[in-house]
Amino acid sequence: MKLIFGIVLCILATLSASAQPDANDCQVAITPTVVSKYIPSSASKALIAKTKELCSQNNVNGDIDNPLFALKVNVDVIDKTITATAPPMHSLILGITFTIVDILNNSIYSVTSTQVKGAGQNETKAYAMAIESINLNKPNFKQFITQGRTKVEEFYTNQCEQVMQTARDLHSQGQTEEAIKTLQAVPTSCPDCRKNCMQLVDEFSK
Repeated sequence: MKLIFGIVLCILATLSASAQPDANDCQVAITPTVVSKYIPSSASKALIAKTKELCSQNNVNGDIDNPLFALKVNVDVIDKTITATAPPMHSLILGITFTIVDILNNSIYSVTSTQVKGAGQNETKAYAMAIESINLNKPNFKQFITQGRTKVEEFYTNQCEQVMQTARDLHSQGQTEEAIKTLQAVPTSCPDCRKNCMQLVDEFSK
């Protein structure tokens, strides 16, 4: 009898857990993007992955495409050398700048930067080592994300009508999917704005 009771409790607990909404769906969402054009595509992908990791560590969703806010990553090659050794080694020093921006108003919310080094038997491997060496646990990164997240929340709280009007304009232009995406990106930490935007999502979905 105790065994049956225990099984029933486990089933109920599982059902309860599965009924809970995914918290990540309603976090502040910022779209990571690499704006540097002259780095290997593999380096761009590695930077996107690193930036998503930074977001995840600091309660920000970097996996949702938010049309209003982006985390832009820019890479400057400070030094690039090839050693005279056998085999030759490629050595890089990179300056990497992270910027959280309000795309709608072209405003900068938060900026931080770091400098990293990498070396490898080819340039791709040198970039990979440099990007992997970015230390996301440095205090400046946490401060950077916290400041940006706070300003994003302030925007949604104070400029919700602007968000909704942007969505209405997109909807009227036949870009309903983009309009809904804009509205669904409003985080639950801004409850009034999210409620109004979800009502508009329902309206657009009819």
